Amino acid sequence: MHLERLAAPPAPAAGAPLDAVEVLARFVAMRDVRGATTACGAVAKARFDDRVVESARAFEVALDALALATAREGGDALGARAARVIAACARGRRFREDAFGSRAATRCAAAFAERRRGEGAATASALALAAIGSEESFEALVVLVRSGIGAVAFETPSSALEYAYAYAYGVAAERASGTAAASALLEAWERVDVGDEYAVLRKCLFGGRSLRRVLESVVTGGAVPKANADVVVAACAKDGRCGAVYVLSAMYRSSVALNDEAMRASCGVALMRSVGVLERWIACTARDPSLEARAFASVSTISACLDMDGQNGPLQSVRAVVARATCKIFALMNVSLLQSLARGRDPREASRILEDLTTSPIYMNAHFIAEAVSRDDGLDPRQSLPMLMEFSRNVYDTAQELAASECAGWTDTLDNSVVRAARANIYDFALITLKNALRGRLEAHVGDAMFVLSHLEFARSTSLEYAQVLGALATLLNSLPSSSDAPAAMAFLASLPELAGDAWRGDKILGARMHLILRLLPFALSKFTTPRIIVDVCPYVRRCCDHEAKHVVKAAHVAYVGIFHARPELNGQLFPDYLRMSLERYPASTPLEPLVAAVGLVTKFGEAGSELALFVARELSEKVKNMDAAPPTMSSEDPPVEPLRRLLFQLVTLVDFPLIPVIQDILEDAVLDSSDPFTRARRHETLAYTVMRCPDYARKPMMVDWVMQMNSKL
Repeated sequence: MHLERLAAPPAPAAGAPLDAVEVLARFVAMRDVRGATTACGAVAKARFDDRVVESARAFEVALDALALATAREGGDALGARAARVIAACARGRRFREDAFGSRAATRCAAAFAERRRGEGAATASALALAAIGSEESFEALVVLVRSGIGAVAFETPSSALEYAYAYAYGVAAERASGTAAASALLEAWERVDVGDEYAVLRKCLFGGRSLRRVLESVVTGGAVPKANADVVVAACAKDGRCGAVYVLSAMYRSSVALNDEAMRASCGVALMRSVGVLERWIACTARDPSLEARAFASVSTISACLDMDGQNGPLQSVRAVVARATCKIFALMNVSLLQSLARGRDPREASRILEDLTTSPIYMNAHFIAEAVSRDDGLDPRQSLPMLMEFSRNVYDTAQELAASECAGWTDTLDNSVVRAARANIYDFALITLKNALRGRLEAHVGDAMFVLSHLEFARSTSLEYAQVLGALATLLNSLPSSSDAPAAMAFLASLPELAGDAWRGDKILGARMHLILRLLPFALSKFTTPRIIVDVCPYVRRCCDHEAKHVVKAAHVAYVGIFHARPELNGQLFPDYLRMSLERYPASTPLEPLVAAVGLVTKFGEAGSELALFVARELSEKVKNMDAAPPTMSSEDPPVEPLRRLLFQLVTLVDFPLIPVIQDILEDAVLDSSDPFTRARRHETLAYTVMRCPDYARKPMMVDWVMQMNSKL
């Protein structure tokens, strides 16, 4: 049986695969390694076509190609492809009756493996020997494995996959030598070269994913005898190392699919022992690559099993430990960068190490792992929320270290796409876990939720879950009693970060945190008492207007608009300072849209008889005059002064009737103060357009007459 077909049935190649075999034969006869490599690639793509599998010619030519690859330099790629063809032919009906062919294939594959290791040569040889499945081939496979195949077994995803299929063929074999070869393959897993600090993890994770998926497909497909499966489970239960953990995970998932309760119980008990590994690693402060790899393997495998474990399954009790270990794994993102920086690594090399780490199954399956450990109230909020808060603080602090000025030059040259992808995975895990932990409990944990979300805002990616959590927070804040300083509102207010010194003004990580809180603040403004607004909220929002990031400044101005809308009785006290500050910083930092909204609110909906609108008109008029007098700084069809001028003209359509004459005098002066007739005419045209768009037909006739009379003064 072709085990490869159980996992992912390949489609037969188009065309005539036997013609490709003859092309390969011609290149082999000419001893042309390069041409043979290309031709063998075409045959390898069609290797599961029955016309190839049952072809004696294809088998013989593949053996010749393998012999050529063994004898010539640069034959690694050719030999690897030929070995794959041999592995396919070895599972054919014809081959099983060909003892001579079996011995020949075994000798060729073993000889090639002895000399060649690059470009997948070693793992392709292992696959061929395992697929042959004879006593001799399994013995040769053991020799190959013990010669150091583990060092190259996981260099590429395809190599890891071939290694996994070789193991599966050994497990499925009906002879003891097959089981021995499978054990040797698993043993070699633990003898990989350490390399850099994440090499072991990289090989463990990528190879482990392949092993688990392949073995699960093979077992559920019925290719492994029950007796063999029981032997494998018993052996791996005593082992406890990385490879054994992945095998147990595959067997556990298979037992659930096959409804084999005995195997499920055995695998569950063995996997539970991994909890001790996770706890030791969580408590470990020094780097231990072996323990670290086992922890990664345990998180990857147990989370995969939790997906198939019912609410009362044997693994439910380990969710919290798996969640804590996952947090530590995700925290390694910034740690790996800081270690690379401390060791003087080139940013490109640091980016490569980070990419290896963050394209691993754990990072790529962050959403899945979060759901596995936290859904259905799997985590107690009393445990999960402090865990997430500690995790978010750690990620936030290390991100700030990387963003510090002394590191900025190095950090800025990292591969930004890799950094963004890694941060997005981290955020997905925290967000999903937080969402599940807060379900039905949000009001009691507003402060905790804001702590986690704000500290990780710099890493967030837009998602449905993000919108749901923020929507729930906004709804809750909006539903609190007005002017009450309710506990939930005070918890939200306590999430405001401290702004000490001057460094915070250019801090992008802190800026993201401020931005989130400022966006949610308008929903809570009406819930604070007046002293709280005046003493705590307003001064803080004003300081946020000093941040260097434009989006933070805009959010602060929007928060000001929220204050004026929620507390109109405070406009007379708060708005003058806001307007002076905004006009002073316009157009350098003050965003126009919230400024226009604030002026509109104060003038149109202010208290009857208030002369705040006159203050607004005089301040705007003064700012416009100063900008007109200043030399132009840029060429634009709509200079920054023009929106302010239009806003000034708009006041006449908004203020109370008693104030209209005074406003008209101010506006007339604003139109006529230029010595240039063309300029006066252009301003008058803008004013006339504003008046004509006024929807208030009670004041419109009076204003039209006024505008027409002004025409004679131009």
